[in-house]
Amino acid sequence: MSFTPYELGRIISRSNGVNSMKEYQLRDIKHRITRDFRKSIDAEDVTINGENRLVLITRDKGDEQIKKIKSLPDERFDLGDIVNWNGTNYIIYKMDADRRIQSKGRMYECNLKLRWKNKNGEIIERVGKGEDATKYGEGTEGTFRLRIGEFQLKILIRLDEETVLIRRDDRFMIDADDFFGVMAENDVLPSVYKVSRRNVNTGTFPQDGTQHGYVEITLIEDQFIAGHDDIENRIAPRVSTIVKPEDDDGNDGNEGSSGNNDGNNNNDNTDEGGWL
Repeated sequence: MSFTPYELGRIISRSNGVNSMKEYQLRDIKHRITRDFRKSIDAEDVTINGENRLVLITRDKGDEQIKKIKSLPDERFDLGDIVNWNGTNYIIYKMDADRRIQSKGRMYECNLKLRWKNKNGEIIERVGKGEDATKYGEGTEGTFRLRIGEFQLKILIRLDEETVLIRRDDRFMIDADDFFGVMAENDVLPSVYKVSRRNVNTGTFPQDGTQHGYVEITLIEDQFIAGHDDIENRIAPRVSTIVKPEDDDGNDGNEGSSGNNDGNNNNDNTDEGGWL
């Protein structure tokens, strides 16, 4: 294929196929960024949702747990995506809507995991960003006063086909995973939390026909249920899934009782037989 001198000049100057000076400038900027991308001291090899990517990562001057992230020109990442960099997971919690040149955002360092079983009995695990949410209130209707001794967490996790199903009263076992053995040796029960609020509105937005973002959930302290909560797999099923034993008469075994003793244990050491 032969080109006229004019066409060849446009190709060399990267102005072929553009219809305005603005288009040319955008193309030129993308070319320069791509050319120098790998040379930058901030260029890092990461995975985003498990896929290998090259991005720029810089620190946020106000918080060491927050990083700024930029993609190569015409590549993208989305709100709620999980970035694994330097052995640490981050969740993208802010995005610049202007993607004409590249995707730009901010990401929090993830500091906890949620584990649960889905309707098919599969164990699901998701990383997220958690913080003390005690000051925000319980998240239930009626009063905003906190009960004495109650602790709350606010957690951001990526919106996907599993996390979108999380509902109020779902329960999670959240504690120091690496020290469960030490806790067991000292008869210390792991902490369990129950969802009191679920928010999928303020952390999501539609893009190219698909909704991206994160789910924000608020959890309050709940009781550990001996014989129901699964310490080995770090799973605390919903209370509604408890199967009550039946006696010989076909009753549920609660006749003559107040109905309040369901085997719950509120993180004390009175559980008969320990938790192993």
